[in-house]
Amino acid sequence: MPLMLIKNIFFTLSFFAVLSLTACKDSGSSSSDNPANIDSLELDGTWASNCYQDDNNEYTIDEFSFSGNTFTASYRSYNDSSCSGDLISSESGSGTFSVGDTITTSLGVEAVEIDFRIEFQGQSIEILDLIKMDGNQFHYGLHIDEDTRPIELDYEVTLTKLNEEDSSSTGSAVGLTIFVTESVHSGDFENDPSLVGSSGIAKADHFCNNDSNKPNDSEYKALLVDGVNRDAVSNIDWVLQPSTAYFRLDGLTIATTTPDRIFDVAFGNLENSPGREVNGFFVDTNYVFTGIVDSGDFSAGDAGHCNQWSSMTNESYLYGRMWNVGDGAFSVGPTNGCDNKLGLYCVEQP
Repeated sequence: MPLMLIKNIFFTLSFFAVLSLTACKDSGSSSSDNPANIDSLELDGTWASNCYQDDNNEYTIDEFSFSGNTFTASYRSYNDSSCSGDLISSESGSGTFSVGDTITTSLGVEAVEIDFRIEFQGQSIEILDLIKMDGNQFHYGLHIDEDTRPIELDYEVTLTKLNEEDSSSTGSAVGLTIFVTESVHSGDFENDPSLVGSSGIAKADHFCNNDSNKPNDSEYKALLVDGVNRDAVSNIDWVLQPSTAYFRLDGLTIATTTPDRIFDVAFGNLENSPGREVNGFFVDTNYVFTGIVDSGDFSAGDAGHCNQWSSMTNESYLYGRMWNVGDGAFSVGPTNGCDNKLGLYCVEQP
């Protein structure tokens, strides 16, 4: 079972204030005369692991984002074996890395020495590791302890690339992004003092634009209707564009909208679900508020929107399932209990 390296690093930095740990370079493996370089690894981009059971018997997803010789690392842990539902814990940090020699493990597999220096809450730690690239996936080392460079690879945890710098081999892909929020919220956005806006819809937009999953500096709006402040049928502050391709964070196409600025899920399916899937596991929030009563026109009903997203009491909501490719991606319910916490679909604006 993996040592859950990222999680242990954050635990060490948070509770023991260790300034640095330096592992031994003599890993017991044979070194080649051909040192690797950062460019040859082609790490730039975001990589997420499969959902794996860690040493605390929690279910964890690791994520790395690389750019040049810098990186951010994070983990999310859940009770549920599908890595969904309420988070138990999560942390993120950033730092720099360098690569060393290409080595051969005792099993005869070539891997590259990689040294991470991660910064977290004013502390720093150096971790000596291994990495094995395999196309759009990689494995890191199987850590026995945090003080020694591993000598074998961890095959229980596979990191898969989520976003390519060039999302189309022809360079002709044109479209906008939809992401699922990392954070969740009750159905009462309007009365949340931490959010800015004149209505529940406006505050939901603010929620989108401050979510950790937001990929760029564009403006995003919540795919959320109430029939008054946002409505697809009357085109009141509607968030989707006509005849436009929309992509997930990992670059996969969700679908292209109709000329009426909706997704045609009443009689067909999306190309891919709005939520991301890695190694058979979805990595985004399971359920999202929408308020959509009719998937045929994305209209709002008289109810199903938590009283225009302003109440948690005696109200109902309509929601979407982020793994669905049919109308269930946008319209399920209504369900009572606006105190339940769900995510949002956030739509990039042109």
